[in-house]
Amino acid sequence: MKPLSEKVKVSILFFVEFTWLACPGRFFSIFLQSYGLSNSQVGVLLSLPSLFAIISTPLWTALSDVLGDKRLVLLIIVPCSITLFALFQLPDVLWEGNLLTTHRFAWMFIIRSLLITFMSPIFSVIDTIALECLGSQKDRYGQCRLWGAVSWGLSSAFVIGPLLDVPSFHITTVFLIGNAITGIALLAVVYFMLPKPPTVSEEDSEGHETELQELLVESEEAENAGDLDKSSEHLVKLKHPDGIKEIDPASLLCDSALKDEQVEPKQSAVAVPEKAAVSPATRKFDLGDLGRLVVADGAASIVFFLNIFCLAIGSSVVENLIFLFFQEDLGATNTLCGISVLITVIFEIPIFQYSHKLLEILGTSKMMSVANFAYVVRTVGYTVFTNPWLVLLVEPMHGVTYGCKQSASVLYVSELAPKGEDYPPVWDHAIWLAPSWPGCTPVWKHGTLQPPTSVARPFSPGASNISGAAI
Repeated sequence: MKPLSEKVKVSILFFVEFTWLACPGRFFSIFLQSYGLSNSQVGVLLSLPSLFAIISTPLWTALSDVLGDKRLVLLIIVPCSITLFALFQLPDVLWEGNLLTTHRFAWMFIIRSLLITFMSPIFSVIDTIALECLGSQKDRYGQCRLWGAVSWGLSSAFVIGPLLDVPSFHITTVFLIGNAITGIALLAVVYFMLPKPPTVSEEDSEGHETELQELLVESEEAENAGDLDKSSEHLVKLKHPDGIKEIDPASLLCDSALKDEQVEPKQSAVAVPEKAAVSPATRKFDLGDLGRLVVADGAASIVFFLNIFCLAIGSSVVENLIFLFFQEDLGATNTLCGISVLITVIFEIPIFQYSHKLLEILGTSKMMSVANFAYVVRTVGYTVFTNPWLVLLVEPMHGVTYGCKQSASVLYVSELAPKGEDYPPVWDHAIWLAPSWPGCTPVWKHGTLQPPTSVARPFSPGASNISGAAI
């Protein structure tokens, strides 16, 4: 059986990842309300990612550097996240009137904080693994990422939404079981399908072989050109940690030929180093790289990250409040909420599929401008419609926003990274999450200061923010 290509493996990874994230996904605000929390309490819990991600993501990145295998990070955070998500239900399985039931919000605050601490690097780590697997085909990232959009839409529209509208299925049961099953599937993909990183000895061997080949070519060219002195015309200098060594290229050729024939080579008259020097170890990412990254492309990169900052604020409002808005203000069903996700991803898919061509034609700046414009159109539409089915007319704009933003930002940040260094695009996602707390503030105010206020109220300021960023 022909082994799967790296592109197929990455596509499967994204598909399973977003199937897991869809439980509960955009239904999370409804999931929290099912425990009897107020709007202000829901708003506080929804704002926690921004408070913890900026701290936890660099810590997980450092752990990834120490372990030397990003797969291990996923094998740690996924099972821990599944366990923590299940602990939301713990107060209800204990005896009646237990302390956790009495202080449910405090319990959920603790679990949500821990859950975010473990889940915050999931996007960054998987994006990094995907780019490493694709290698020279990084421009095909969008074609792999679209399968995440497919699973996100199908799961929401045809599984989660309809199940939540069945009276016999409680919302917590659907999400707890779904999260566990899909999380185990993700673990299986990570463990059995993703390639393991090469060991140090393998990297050293590969580097040694490459340097010897280059050495032989250079020595032959020098000898043919007559550039070598007669006294050392067969000797070539080779860098070695112990100093400069002189070896006979002919002996290397002889040894190489004998090795190919699996014959024990004769001892050379000139001692050959046990191994040639290899490239320096990959430099680990540090906080100083963030500042260098922001200014790496001058004004262009500064404007790009400012745009990401503003788009994060606005998108946080929509992503956290949209299903509450659909149900509380417009009276939408869970099935309609799921269909809205499907409509969204239908427009994401072609953008991811042809992202490399769109980037060639439009470039990063225009792609981000399209994302900003689509966001403004969508949020303004939410404040106009009163029929829940009419919101489906503007849902495609979310697909345009996310597809353009994700394709442009991941590839642009990977291009900004210092060449020759294993730079993970974690800071793109950290900057995406960090400013989201101001966007969640209207939810908190909605529940504490202005209880009668429509959930749609914060959408207009969000649209104004992104309009300014687009300009």
